[in-house]
Amino acid sequence: MAEREAWKVAKAKKIDLVTINPNFVLGPALSVSAADSGSISVGYVKAMVEGAKAAGGSPIICDVRDVARAHVVAAENAGAEGRYIVSQPGAVLPAAMAAAIGAAVRDCGFAKEAALLPEAEKAPEGETGKARIDSSRTVKDLGVVLRSPEETMVDAARSLIKLGVAVPASKVEG
Repeated sequence: MAEREAWKVAKAKKIDLVTINPNFVLGPALSVSAADSGSISVGYVKAMVEGAKAAGGSPIICDVRDVARAHVVAAENAGAEGRYIVSQPGAVLPAAMAAAIGAAVRDCGFAKEAALLPEAEKAPEGETGKARIDSSRTVKDLGVVLRSPEETMVDAARSLIKLGVAVPASKVEG
């Protein structure tokens, strides 16, 4: 609704407008204050690192670094116009998320804890749902190449572990 209103105002006032539309934004936190801000994204990854199953099914995600890059490139590119979608094309299925979280937990020195994560042993690599979102214009016109969902999830989990915001599960409750 806010974007529609912005387009109405831009048209009425003859203002050039460019919008960047991300999906569920995940990725690495830069500081404890950012990670501990109560953000839904941080809480989502933190819960999985700490042993919960992925909540809310299979999200369609994007990486915070890709969103930031799209904003910068659009601002610096005089030819940028209209709306740009920053998103993976399809949902990241729970098994793929579990695999990425498990990899991050192992990379941070918690091999035993990684083995306890839900679905960690059955997760095929690169598992995503059917493509539903087209972000090809962002890639083509802005040159923003989107990170893989696995990279996004691994880097998000690693950052939370390294900042001490998430502690890998030592046991998983049934």
